[in-house]
Amino acid sequence: MRGFLFSAAYSNLWIALSAGAQVYVNSWLLGHRVSATAMLLAVLGMFWVYTFAKAVHFDAQADAANDPGRTEFLKTHRKPLILAGISGLALGTVLAWQHSAMTLLVFWSPTFIGLLYDLRLAPATWRYRRLKDVPGLKGVSVASAWTLLILGLCSVYGAGASWATWSFLVSWNFLLWFINTTYFDLGDLAGDVLEGTRTLPVALGFQATRTILHLLNGVAALLLIGAAQYHIVQGSAVVLLVLNLVQWELLRRAKDENVDIGWECDVLFDGVFLLAAVLVWLIGWLG
Repeated sequence: MRGFLFSAAYSNLWIALSAGAQVYVNSWLLGHRVSATAMLLAVLGMFWVYTFAKAVHFDAQADAANDPGRTEFLKTHRKPLILAGISGLALGTVLAWQHSAMTLLVFWSPTFIGLLYDLRLAPATWRYRRLKDVPGLKGVSVASAWTLLILGLCSVYGAGASWATWSFLVSWNFLLWFINTTYFDLGDLAGDVLEGTRTLPVALGFQATRTILHLLNGVAALLLIGAAQYHIVQGSAVVLLVLNLVQWELLRRAKDENVDIGWECDVLFDGVFLLAAVLVWLIGWLG
């Protein structure tokens, strides 16, 4: 089972399924009927974006330092993964365009951010030629991509909601994914130093970054409690505090840069929204 889950993570299928689960959870928080097409678009969109970042834009030296298991997996399966990613992008583009131009823009938004993040598009004379080069901007870029795609799909495929509800969901989703991607940076510290990527752990140090993530996890938990308390979302949403508990435990395990957190990053941290979707489904099933 462990090997199967690692393969699902290395192929980007695990993180893609998490995107579909996140649409499911946020639709429930909004009180919307869940759209299967919106969930599929989230899966296809994030599968392509992570395939582009990990397989198309493959840096064997840095990847080997960060995650040798993923590097070996990609050496064997890189070409079929790229083909699957492009096919998913094409299918998603057709489905999104059939719905509306806004849906197409939402579906492509993580790809646009990914291109700005990964590729040196600015002139060679510029100090920062890509978002990846700006200290600490990786977490903001990734969290923004996730928030735009997930809540954008919930918006175009769902009914309206109050300003307070949307404000909470934007803040909550952004915080959760900022914590997620920066947690990965804790495990990727050696490779990021080698590549020259100025992530928060590189700029601030391992322990300072870990402390910041603990604080942000607490803020996300308080936002959820407040939203449920003041009926911005349904009271049963407090069950999602399990996400914060899981993240707290995973942060606790990452005691220093010498601890191997590959399993925690690739499977557990990226699987928290799959857990959340199961809990939401159980709430609905139990009535």
